[in-house]
Amino acid sequence: MYDDTSPIFFIDNLRITLNKDDSPLFIIADYSTRSWQVNMEFQHYHNFYEIFIPLDSGQMHLLDGRCIKLEKFDMVLIRPGLRHMSIYPKDRPSSKRILIDFRLNNSLPGLDYQVGKLLGVFQQETPVYRFSGEGLNAVSRELNKFFVTGTGKPNGWQVQLYSDFLSFLLTFLRYPSVYSSVESMDSIEQKIYLVNAYINEHYRERLSLGELAERFAISPSYLSHQFSNINGTSLIDYIHNVRVRAAASALFFSKDPIKKIMKDTGFESISQFNRVFKELTELSPTGFRQSSPEKKSTILQALDPESKEKEPAAGAPRHRKNLRSGRKLVLGFRAEDASPSSPEGLKAFIAQHGVETIALSIPDCFKKKGYSALTERETEDLRRQGLSISVLDCAINMAALEEEEWEKSLSEFSNALRIASYLGAKAVSARTGACEEANRGRQFARVVETLERLLPFAAQYGVPIALEPSYTDTINTPEQMKRLLDLFHTDYLKVIFDPVGLLGPDLENNRQSFFESALSCYGSHIAVMRVRDCLSTGPVSLGHGVMDKVYPKLTAFLPYGIAAIREAPGIESLDDDLEYIRSFSS
Repeated sequence: MYDDTSPIFFIDNLRITLNKDDSPLFIIADYSTRSWQVNMEFQHYHNFYEIFIPLDSGQMHLLDGRCIKLEKFDMVLIRPGLRHMSIYPKDRPSSKRILIDFRLNNSLPGLDYQVGKLLGVFQQETPVYRFSGEGLNAVSRELNKFFVTGTGKPNGWQVQLYSDFLSFLLTFLRYPSVYSSVESMDSIEQKIYLVNAYINEHYRERLSLGELAERFAISPSYLSHQFSNINGTSLIDYIHNVRVRAAASALFFSKDPIKKIMKDTGFESISQFNRVFKELTELSPTGFRQSSPEKKSTILQALDPESKEKEPAAGAPRHRKNLRSGRKLVLGFRAEDASPSSPEGLKAFIAQHGVETIALSIPDCFKKKGYSALTERETEDLRRQGLSISVLDCAINMAALEEEEWEKSLSEFSNALRIASYLGAKAVSARTGACEEANRGRQFARVVETLERLLPFAAQYGVPIALEPSYTDTINTPEQMKRLLDLFHTDYLKVIFDPVGLLGPDLENNRQSFFESALSCYGSHIAVMRVRDCLSTGPVSLGHGVMDKVYPKLTAFLPYGIAAIREAPGIESLDDDLEYIRSFSS
């Protein structure tokens, strides 16, 4: 029933849905009541936008590790890729909230800049809006219009709902926020949630009550007592649960030896690993690995802390990927590095090294003149191998200014899209050509023109175009790539994320904040990550250069299931390089 005491309309267990959450345009509003028993154990993220609105006081939110105390009617604006977690107070039986998930990739034609401004409010360092007086009245009025349209569903309600939602977003531009950015660390409950987050980040390391107590400035006895009181489980049981969840994921998704998985997930002996794993899953690690995929999935879901959250009866649950549990990169390599003599030889090489996917340049791999020169028989020979191809590399210059070269590039790339569709490749990549600063404007315009010509073919064949920003190219920064993504607003334009390619000649961009900013620009458009390393003197094997400490941290911000394509000098280090990637992929 309606809550007459609130300026914002609310019906418990109400769900307003415009399209599914895998659509380029969707809005899902969830009106429901939550309690502290469904608090998540650690932060998560997703690839769409979200607005969290508490309708009762006392609720909190973790935003990338910072604890924010909220007042009722605050608006938490969560951008794609931002780690976050809602925290409901333990001192009250229930708390009302509204959660709105949405994606606006299909903006109104001609209004790209204005829609970009609407979404720009989500990019603040502390994206919390607090309205008062006229501002609160205005935002409540627009949100209530959305509510009325979504519940009444008059003729043409879908268009009206979209319009109402844009009007709601406009209030964030028209009225000032009175929120003051003060981190809320004045309660033991908030510190315990930060301890939870720390454990989920560092479960591979040795963790003890004394070390955690010292790190968070709490006495060991008080930490032990309050941890059990707030989480409903002891500190050691919590650590075991996190480690078993990670181990079960590795047993399911990798072929790593059990002893290695034991060490990688923080257990000190095989006997301890077997005992704790069986206590939580009723199976030994070996028994779990040998069980059916359906049973493994069921056990993993039961170990997932988000499975505790009750979903509203009005609709199906939303699916989010956890920050750590079940996370994995799909391991691959650049096929040409193996110098295969035939498609059959490439398939045998992949099987020998346990590789899950490849980046394939057919001309470079099999010494062909280009995709336009491939015969039907050659393409069919490749298709019969059943290769998993994350990206088909196509060496054209999308920014070519000379007309004849440009037309040839367009023809070559359209043929690559056609062949990619036949082979089941997930994307076709291209670079945007070396560029001097004086020519960047002209060449950027040419890239736009190229995409205008090629994107219809991408849609026709069902294969996205993946561009690879690099500091030497026309598209040389994440911000330049974002300009293109904002301009076209299509799922058929993706990004090849090559961190080393963005570093610059003096490696000045080798900062975690730089790469996190890049990922924020790319959002959910990343198709593949190229994994390579370097020093100022040139390329080096993985784990021996400036990226050694960066890749494990970057993994936490990547969408689940992204292909990590190994690129390193020499094929002889392939197994070591794949092992290096595995060390931070789950």
